[in-house]
Amino acid sequence: MSDERVSTVPIITHETRVEVSSEVGDIAETNLTSERTFVTDGWDILKAIVYGGLTESITSLGVTSSAAGGDASTLSIVALGLANLIGGLFIIAHNILELKNDTVRYTETIGQPQNFWRNTIIVIVSYMIFGLVAPVTYGFSFRETDNKDYKLIAVAIASLFCILILALGKARVTDRSYIKKLIYYAALGVAVSAVSYVVGVYVKKLLDQLGWISGNQNMLYHPSLILEAAGRASENWVS
Repeated sequence: MSDERVSTVPIITHETRVEVSSEVGDIAETNLTSERTFVTDGWDILKAIVYGGLTESITSLGVTSSAAGGDASTLSIVALGLANLIGGLFIIAHNILELKNDTVRYTETIGQPQNFWRNTIIVIVSYMIFGLVAPVTYGFSFRETDNKDYKLIAVAIASLFCILILALGKARVTDRSYIKKLIYYAALGVAVSAVSYVVGVYVKKLLDQLGWISGNQNMLYHPSLILEAAGRASENWVS
């Protein structure tokens, strides 16, 4: 009596093929969607960094150059730069809230509206970091000699480097005209710095000639002198 061998062959019906193909398509679509989301989030982060840092880098460079041209002390320049940075926080917060009401402009400028808080934090951090470059470089470079010219050169190099990096980022998230953006923002940074410095020099000369503000005027209002004068007045009144 011979053994009967029965071979089993899987039968794939048309419905099974359709179901498998559908599952494969869903997996591929999910992976593609995840990849697109990751890329979009990456460009949104770059948009937020550029929005917060580019304009402030140029502004901070101009403020520092103007104060140096006005022959302000190193401490005064750093303090002025920090004050300008803190004051500008209110302006940039207002601009972000204003953009939030315009979904199209917000998406083009900063990123997806559903990531509002993340984008806002990135904008503010970028604003603070790049805004500190000019005053901090001026304050901590060439501390031994305190040479103003060398300090300004260091500030110009550091600030222009940041401006060029941010200009490349702006070109990447807009029209990808890298050369055009680099030339435009480099020229803008140099022009702002030069004009601010020259204005600071001539405004100081003008005020010195008019005699409206004297360098020793602050000594008249020094707290110790005010207290001393008040003490003498009280003694005269008692006597």
